[in-house]
Amino acid sequence: TFDSPSPLSAFICRTQRQQKIHKLEAELEQCQAKLLVVETQHNSQVEPLCKALEVSRADNKKLALSLDQALQANNTLQSKLTLVQDELDNKEVDHQQLMACSANSSGAFAETSVVGKD
Repeated sequence: TFDSPSPLSAFICRTQRQQKIHKLEAELEQCQAKLLVVETQHNSQVEPLCKALEVSRADNKKLALSLDQALQANNTLQSKLTLVQDELDNKEVDHQQLMACSANSSGAFAETSVVGKD
């Protein structure tokens, strides 16, 4: 047969269990307090970073839009420059042809003048 524990040893076991529970509850409260401090610090550090990230994203969108506009303006200006250069080339050719015609006309006029004096 087994002896049942004495009321004193049962009381001691119960008391030890209660002390253990109280100790664990106290540890739990300390851990929760530490967690709250760490979460508060974390949030105070992360929140400004998140806001800065949002601002950076908005700035990047604005920069991308500005870059697109600048590229479109550049393409437009390149096209206009090409057209103006072509017009200038054509005018230079026309000018050279006029100069050649003018030189030929002057030479022919000079010959007729000399021939007419004889």
